[in-house]
Amino acid sequence: MPYNGSRKRPPGPPEGAAISQVKTLLSSYFSLKDEIIHLEKRLAALPAGSAEEAPVRRALFRDRLLVLRIERAVYSLSSPRRRRLLEARYLEGMSWLEVAAVLHVSESTVYALHRKALKELEGRPG
Repeated sequence: MPYNGSRKRPPGPPEGAAISQVKTLLSSYFSLKDEIIHLEKRLAALPAGSAEEAPVRRALFRDRLLVLRIERAVYSLSSPRRRRLLEARYLEGMSWLEVAAVLHVSESTVYALHRKALKELEGRPG
């Protein structure tokens, strides 16, 4: 069969719920960062002591805490290569192909390393 330029990841076994939760949390990084910017602007526009101030502050605190949790998880991985992979993919928003280039490995190796990184994070307390 000739190569058609497509490099799709072969289907693997279904992911466990915990790994799926880890991926969801990692994938939310950019939207959380955007939400923090939005909440900071909203808070700055509110009059001090307004009824909306406390809920906005709570939401801002919650989102900042989640961002820190994600960053801490990524930087706590035991393998520097896995750390760099998750940093590039989730914190910097690189594509799988870009991550492979940064790590100087094949795309299939990136997928294998990614799976190992998620499994390592899966077993950690939140």
